[in-house]
Amino acid sequence: MKLNPQDAASVRAVELMDELFAIDAQARDEKMDHAARHALRQQQAPPLLDQIRDHVLTMNRNALPQSAAGKACSYTLALWKRLTCFLDHPELEL
Repeated sequence: MKLNPQDAASVRAVELMDELFAIDAQARDEKMDHAARHALRQQQAPPLLDQIRDHVLTMNRNALPQSAAGKACSYTLALWKRLTCFLDHPELEL
C-alpha cells in the first residue's frame, strides 16, 4: 500500500514514526550498547509514542472502519502493547 501524499493525517503518522525510528538510528550510528540504547529510548520515545497514539486515536475516530486508514488504526491500537514492548527490551532494534 502506498501513502497518499494528499492525506495529511496519514503523512503525519508516518512522520511521527520516522522520528521514532530516528532514535534507534542514532543509537546505531553512535554504536550504543544495550544500556545506552535503553536510556536513550526511555528519554526520547515515550513522549513521541504518546503523540503517535493520540494521532492514531484521532485518525481512528475520523476514519471509516473499513477504510484502509480505519483498518490500519484499529490494527495499531489493538497491538499497541506489543508495538511498544521495545521500550523494555533494548536488544530489539526498530
